[in-house]
Amino acid sequence: MPLPAGCWHKPAESILSFTQADVTYTMDFQPPKTASSIIALFSLAIETEVDGLCHLFFAVDAFDGYAFNLGAEQNNSMIELLDALDVLINDPHFDPHPEAGFTLVLNDYAEYATKLEDALVIFNGKVKIDAALNEQIAKPFLDSLANRFG
Repeated sequence: MPLPAGCWHKPAESILSFTQADVTYTMDFQPPKTASSIIALFSLAIETEVDGLCHLFFAVDAFDGYAFNLGAEQNNSMIELLDALDVLINDPHFDPHPEAGFTLVLNDYAEYATKLEDALVIFNGKVKIDAALNEQIAKPFLDSLANRFG
């Protein structure tokens, strides 16, 4: 059964502990002060009986842990990543400040960073390749999935 977009949201009582106490951020990272300012985007590879390997794309807001379901693709290339970004940018819960913009934290795709930043310039978006930070932001969501389906 596909997960609806924004299907997981951390309980309000855990938001403070996630953004300040439970996460050890990298040295050059400041916890976000607003929603949609720092977003971790990643894919999970799963094996399916019919289609073989499938990549599930998700994004998690570092501010409050809101999770965006960005779709499933058979590949994990620049085209699919841009498709996932398109879903994110058009999601009504994704609302970055027009002047401050947002930072997209990726765990991979270093070879695409320049092209991604070119695509995000009209949204005042920046790209940061940082696997450790991506994992820190995504961890509560991934733990929730593991607990539910593990």
